[in-house]
Amino acid sequence: MVVSGSGALGEACARALQAAEPELQVVLVGAGVAGDGVEHRAAPDDASATAVVADLLAERGPVHVLVEVPRQVVPGHHAAGPGPDALAELAATVARVRLVLPAMAAAGHGRVVLVAEASGVPGRTWDDARATAMWGLVGLARSTTREVAAAGITVNVVRAGVLDTEDLRARRATEAEVAEAVDAAVAATPLRRLATLEEVAAAVTYLASEEAAFVTGVVVPVDGGLTMGLGS
Repeated sequence: MVVSGSGALGEACARALQAAEPELQVVLVGAGVAGDGVEHRAAPDDASATAVVADLLAERGPVHVLVEVPRQVVPGHHAAGPGPDALAELAATVARVRLVLPAMAAAGHGRVVLVAEASGVPGRTWDDARATAMWGLVGLARSTTREVAAAGITVNVVRAGVLDTEDLRARRATEAEVAEAVDAAVAATPLRRLATLEEVAAAVTYLASEEAAFVTGVVVPVDGGLTMGLGS
């Protein structure tokens, strides 16, 4: 199950998971559209997404994999404020993780992958709640790991760099503030480019796989080196 507040990245993660495990049904909850064998359940907000997750658990039993993808904030685009309440979004993520854990524990297997934004690591001068929420995902992963690792459940974080999406490219071409922020992010990134959706989805898919059975409580940066040396 992929719960996504960000259409493009959520869709990419769902497609990658479905391709990796064709025999399993991947459900995308929230923003995005169905495709490549992925089922889609629309959810316009966090409360409805949590309700959909609860309904799916009741209908189908344990979730093998839960991926949480937060809303993606466009760099530099903050003239109207920080946007959706990031702390409320974090609280909803915690609630959904708590929903799926008991059935995972009973089954003796589970994967939880939380996607965070790398730009929250050094902090945001214009959106402290967002930076707090991104670090909150790390705390959630590590505390939950200590609680459920013995039950065969892993919990990890993928820390994504600024994503090269169609929406960002369009805004970069028309909004000077966005273009300046993106250019600054690229200049600060040792690989000197943005992350692709597929690169982030590949890391998510690995952490959801059997090959990652002994990987838990970690932060995997997919940010071109942007946050190296800034802690984990």
